[in-house]
Amino acid sequence: MINYELEISKRLNIFRLKDLQKSGLSYERIYLDGYRDSNLGWEVPMIDPLTGEEKFCRTRLDSPGQDDPKYIQPSKTGLLPFFPNLENWYEVFDDSTKSIILTEGEKKASKLIQEGFLAISMPGVSAYGSKTFTESINRIKWKSRNTYLCFDSDIRTKAQVRKALTEFAKILNRKGAQVFEIELPDLSVVSSKGDI
Repeated sequence: MINYELEISKRLNIFRLKDLQKSGLSYERIYLDGYRDSNLGWEVPMIDPLTGEEKFCRTRLDSPGQDDPKYIQPSKTGLLPFFPNLENWYEVFDDSTKSIILTEGEKKASKLIQEGFLAISMPGVSAYGSKTFTESINRIKWKSRNTYLCFDSDIRTKAQVRKALTEFAKILNRKGAQVFEIELPDLSVVSSKGDI
């Protein structure tokens, strides 16, 4: 029996662990998805779900500058979806009766998997324009699959995010997917009213 809390304490400092736990991730899920320390922040390996091969790691920076990205990865690696650890991704790819949620951010995808949903994280809302991203998701049978796009709540205020969701939905529709949108609440508005 794996002691996930002990194993995670060997991989992550307490501040980075707390960041992951703020998203509701369990020790087990953090362990299974491979979150670990790097020199600049926590990182998560981008694993090919069919071969188990680690392609590279994406790093969530501890202290990004105001105009800097929050996430970085090695140059010339291309954009890849993040597939949380799941034993049967190959079955999911082939079985279009299984619904899939595409979301932004590794932590969200990990949390969705932890709660029993099938989820894949996009490395940005416009990732569908990347050849490496497209090649990776093209292995999935989309025809007649219920597919949910769950972008961040800033979709309400950022026209480019709304446009990206619309364009990606069109691409998935052309592949035969049944595409739906999950709209997340704007927690900054809710919390300012004292509801949380």
